[in-house]
Amino acid sequence: MLEIFGKQYYIDVNRITEECRIDDTESSEKIETENTEEVSQTINIFKYELLKMFVERVLSENIEEDDSIGVFASENTSISFKMAFNTLIKNNILIENDDE
Repeated sequence: MLEIFGKQYYIDVNRITEECRIDDTESSEKIETENTEEVSQTINIFKYELLKMFVERVLSENIEEDDSIGVFASENTSISFKMAFNTLIKNNILIENDDE
């Protein structure tokens, strides 16, 4: 888990799928599986790629942080990290772990 401000976070993978799904079933592509079942799924590729980029950005931030004041207090924290982190929190993709 990712620890920021003394709290642990995890990524809700199912939420990413929900956020990227397009409800228009008429434009969905049919995919045949090995069992010859048809599976229909349409996603907003722009939204998916953007969320993917945000997750990668949060996971790849390498800075030394002061545990008493958190990662955002560091001058080395990039704007892209802050933007990615806040966007994932706002869209309920990065979830605070309440199980302690």
